[in-house]
Amino acid sequence: MSSRSTHKRILSAVALLVLVLTSACQRDEVENAVTSNRIMLRIEEDRPTTTRSSENSLKIPFEINGRALSLSLGEQEDEVLAEQETRGAALDNTTNPITKIVVTALRDNGDIYFRDAEVSISGNQGISSLFWPQEPLSFFASSTSSEELTLHPTFMRDGERCKGSFDYTLPAAGSSPKKDATAQPDVLFAITPDRSLATSSEVHLTFHHALSAILFKVGTMPEGIQLKSISIGGVYNAGHCELVDLGNEELQFTWSYAGKSQNATYTEEINQQAVSGEQMGTAETIFMMLPQTLGNNTLLRLGFTMDGIDYLFEKRFKEIIPAWEPDKKYIFTIGLPDKIDVEIDDQVAGNVKSQVTITNTGVATGYVRAAIVGYWRNAMGEVSEAWQASDGKFTYATNWSTYWKQGADGFYYYQLPLEHDQQTECRLFESYTLYDAVSDAHIGQSLEIDLAVQIIPLAAKSLWSELDHLE
Repeated sequence: MSSRSTHKRILSAVALLVLVLTSACQRDEVENAVTSNRIMLRIEEDRPTTTRSSENSLKIPFEINGRALSLSLGEQEDEVLAEQETRGAALDNTTNPITKIVVTALRDNGDIYFRDAEVSISGNQGISSLFWPQEPLSFFASSTSSEELTLHPTFMRDGERCKGSFDYTLPAAGSSPKKDATAQPDVLFAITPDRSLATSSEVHLTFHHALSAILFKVGTMPEGIQLKSISIGGVYNAGHCELVDLGNEELQFTWSYAGKSQNATYTEEINQQAVSGEQMGTAETIFMMLPQTLGNNTLLRLGFTMDGIDYLFEKRFKEIIPAWEPDKKYIFTIGLPDKIDVEIDDQVAGNVKSQVTITNTGVATGYVRAAIVGYWRNAMGEVSEAWQASDGKFTYATNWSTYWKQGADGFYYYQLPLEHDQQTECRLFESYTLYDAVSDAHIGQSLEIDLAVQIIPLAAKSLWSELDHLE
C-alpha cells in the first residue's frame, strides 16, 4: 500500500555547554591576572540539535488546476541539520557551531558580579579574564547565529528564581521591504543558578532557542510544476520576551506583543525545480520566527509556475497548526505523498518455503505488518480448499519475539521502523515445511502461500495499536 511519510520534530535544547571555571585562588581582583588564574570556559557537546517528538501530524491537500498536491507537518527526532551556508541558520554546535557567548554573573543578593563578558570560542575552549569570588554566582549566557546581532537582555534574581527579559525585532534583509530567511538569526539563552567552587568547578549551561524554527522541505512534485517561492505573512516581527529558570537546566520563554502589529511578511525565493526529498535551496530556508499564536491573517503563500503560468496558493497557517512555540522546530513538506511501499521475496524448494524477505522499497521510513495467507488450487487453477497453518511446520529465529508481535487481527507486526531499501532484521519465519501426508492428500493440486504485507509512515503509527507501546 502507499502512504505519505511525515516527519515531525521540533527544536529542543541545542548543545550542552560545559563551562569549566577554574582558579588557583579565589579572589575578586582581575587586575594583573595571569592566564592560569583566569576562568576557563570549555564547550563540550552533549547532543546535536534535536527535536521534541510528538505523534501529531497533518496533511493538507490542495489543487492547482485539478492537480492535487499536499502540505504535511511533522516533527522528526534527532535530526542534524545539513552543512550551513549562512549564519542565519540554527546553531547546533556541530555543523553550525557557536563561536561566541556573552556571559553575565549575579551574586546572591542580585548585584552584578560581571556583565556581558564576551568570550570567543575556538576549538571548544575560551579563556576569560574573570575569577571566582568567595560566594555563589548565578550565570546567564546568550549566543546568536549572527555576529552582527547585539542583544541587551536584563537579568535578575527573584527569590529562588533567576529571570531575564529582552525586546527583540527580527531583522530585515538590507533595505528591501522583503524580509527573507537569510536575515533571521538564531537566538539562544542559558541560565544556571547558584554555582561556586565550593560545590563544583564546572558550570553547565544548556542553551535553548528563544525563537521557533520553521523549516520547509520539498516532497515529490507533479510533472510540470515548479515551486518558486515561500512566504509567511501576517506575523509579529517584534515583541517582548520573559525567560525564567525552571530548574534542571530548563528555561521557559514567554512572549508578549502588546502594541505590536501582526502584519510582517517573510519570503524565501526558491526558483528551482523541486526534487523529491530534498531540502529547498540550502539550510538558509529555515525561518527563525517569533513564537506566537497564529491569527486569521497569518498566511502561508506558495508561489508556483505550472506550464509557464504563475500561480499563488494561500492557506491560513492556523488551519495547519495553531501556534509556534519557542525552542521547537517545525518541519513542513510540500508536494505529493512520498512513495512508501514494500517488496517480498522468498525461495521454494519442494515442500519447503524459506528465505522470506520483506524490504521497504519506498522513499519514506515506515512500519510493516504481514499476514500469511494460502489456498490450494486444483488442476484447472481454481481455488479448491483453504490452507491451514497446521498443514505444515514453521521454524523461527530464536530472537523472533524481540522483533515481531502477533495481533488479534491475524497480522504480525514488525516492531522496528524500516528505512528506504532496508529489510527486516529478523524474518517473519525461517521456513515452512509442508507435511508429507498433507502433500500426498493433495496430489494434483498446488499450494500457494503468500504474505500480505502493508506499510504505514512513522506519523501514522498510532493507527496500529500493536505499536502503541513503542516510543
